[in-house]
Formats: sequence, structure tokens, C-alpha cells
Amino acid sequence: MSEKFSEALKYLDGNNLYGIWNDINSDVEINIHTSEAIKNLVDFFEFAIQKNLIVEYDIEKKIAKFSGDSPSVVSRRILGNFITHNNNLPEKNPLSDNDFFCYLLYKTGWAILKNGTKLITPDV
Repeated sequence: MSEKFSEALKYLDGNNLYGIWNDINSDVEINIHTSEAIKNLVDFFEFAIQKNLIVEYDIEKKIAKFSGDSPSVVSRRILGNFITHNNNLPEKNPLSDNDFFCYLLYKTGWAILKNGTKLITPDV
């Protein structure tokens, strides 16, 4: 999985959650298993946080959050409302659900740390 994640990191700058979803699930047709794909997304965020490329971001205060928590905890916190906002997802092909699709387009809570000097928030 890390090879696929490493490839997806190349396209991270300014990407929203929908773009990231497509990058890490590009080899799967519409029969993607929802729970597996969501786990992959959380794992990707953990991977990118470990690589110091994704940081938690407070969109209202417009500041990055550096809590000192593990990448696993931070990735789950960023994507923690995934199920509560999308509790009726189909077992397969979650992109067929309009609410889920919109969630992917407009989800915030992270920023990309570019070259250690610039924060880029998702393009929503």
C-alpha cells in the first residue's frame, strides 16, 4: 500500500478529499468496498502525516494545529466525522451516495505542508 500512497503524495497539493479518494482508489472499479476504502483513506492520511506532508488545520482560525499526538490519532481526528456524516453508505460504491460525494468535495480540517514552508488548504 505504501507504493500506492507514495504515488498519491505526488498529487496532494491543493487536492480535496475527493481527489485524494480517487488517487488512492484509482485501480478499483465501482464495486469498491466502502469500509475498506474508508480505512485506506484514513491510513493514507496517517502515512502523509508521518511524511510531514499533511497537518491538522483549523479552518475557522486559519492555523495549523500541532498537538503532538501520533499520526494515527491525528488522521482519525481529521476524518473522525466520516461515519456520522455518512451513516447510510452502501456496502459497495460509496460514490453513488450524493451526501458522501459532497462530503468528499467539501471536507476540511487539514492542510498540506509544502516544502516545509507553505500551507496549502484543500481546494473546496
